[in-house]
Amino acid sequence: MTGLALVTAAGQPVRLHAPRGEYAAWLRDATDSTAATRQIRDYDQFVARWPDLERWFTAPLLPRLGCGTDIPETSADAGLYVAYLSLVHGLPLEANYVLGSRWQGLLTRGTGSALGLDLALLDDYADGIGQLGYDRRMRTALTWALPRLALIRADPDFTTISYADLFTFGQAIRHFSTLPEAGLVRAEQVHTHSTAKPPAQLAAEFERGALGKLHVLLFNIGQVREEPRRGLRAQRHWSERLTPPQTPPRIKALVERWLTLRLGAEIDRPDSIRLARDAVRRLLLWLASSHLEITSMDQLTREHIEEFLRYLPSCLSERSKRPLTIGTRRVTISHISAFLRDASLHGWPDAPLRPLLSRGDLPKMPQRLPRFVPRDELDRLMTPSRPWTTLTGAPRCSCCDGPGHAVARSADCLWTVSMPTPTAIHGYGSRSARATANAWCPCTPKQRTNFVS
Repeated sequence: MTGLALVTAAGQPVRLHAPRGEYAAWLRDATDSTAATRQIRDYDQFVARWPDLERWFTAPLLPRLGCGTDIPETSADAGLYVAYLSLVHGLPLEANYVLGSRWQGLLTRGTGSALGLDLALLDDYADGIGQLGYDRRMRTALTWALPRLALIRADPDFTTISYADLFTFGQAIRHFSTLPEAGLVRAEQVHTHSTAKPPAQLAAEFERGALGKLHVLLFNIGQVREEPRRGLRAQRHWSERLTPPQTPPRIKALVERWLTLRLGAEIDRPDSIRLARDAVRRLLLWLASSHLEITSMDQLTREHIEEFLRYLPSCLSERSKRPLTIGTRRVTISHISAFLRDASLHGWPDAPLRPLLSRGDLPKMPQRLPRFVPRDELDRLMTPSRPWTTLTGAPRCSCCDGPGHAVARSADCLWTVSMPTPTAIHGYGSRSARATANAWCPCTPKQRTNFVS
């Protein structure tokens, strides 16, 4: 950042014009002499009309855009200087002004590079949109969106765009479409059939199209971590929502202390801590609906826990809207037990005085018995469907074409030998078939020389 476009006075940021000599030197490097002369003239007119840059930022939108008035506004011709203030001096611009301006010539090789815009990266983004299966004409939407997003952020680096920036940009477009001036600005700048559409419809189409596809692209290249969904929504990380909104303050403080300790000290993996948060969250939601009188965990009794255990089988999953499985219930009870035990053991305020859960409260997992297979059906299943080969693709032994499914290498015979499939019939293997030397291989040393390619 150079110059004094944004300084701080008495604790408040004050926006100032860039020095004329500095801007002229930058123009000589960014454009040719003819364009530099014209831009300096526009700069002089703009500064003469708006010597106080703060007043320009607070002026009505249409005069600044040069729309809907008989008096031509000088700022409509000073777009390059305004972009220079934003991208070189780090001066954020108002979203309505950015969305209402044309910004012609901003992406030319000399000017765009001088402003810090990576035009090669913009080409890569356009190619990436095509590789994801979208229309390559989406480049037009990208070249419209990305420079304007950079002007609002006052940062020309496309690689620093986050999901929050995309969401804020979508909100700005929706807000601009609701302004009374939006239709007039659109009609004066664009002369195509799309001007007949209401601005709100155009904003919705752009959000679903360009911004949505840009979100998909940035997610696939790892620049944003929020998964693409239909429309841009405000998304908060689960670590920012450790407890439900209606949680009493004393319970909230105890739960957040336990979870933030595990997160900060990296006691568990983040996914495991999220499961713990979900488990405690189920308990807190149940308390909020069934026992509003409980405002602290030290008021929790074994009777409350037993009531919660009876409630769990009927609790519906937030995702599938189905009753929780036995495995999910076991995980939920285990995490809640760990939370109550740790809080009590560490002597934290408002913690239960004694453990309220034990391993005996975990529901038992069902034990599945092996399925009985009749002998005649088993013989048909054990018939080989194709010749066997060795594990390394070497020739097989011609005398090992007996029944079997699982294969293992014999210690004495180098060829693939048959191993029994796990079944419920005695003599046909256990639940885990083991490799045994020469198992089901009747060949003699002399017969092992009969190779079959």
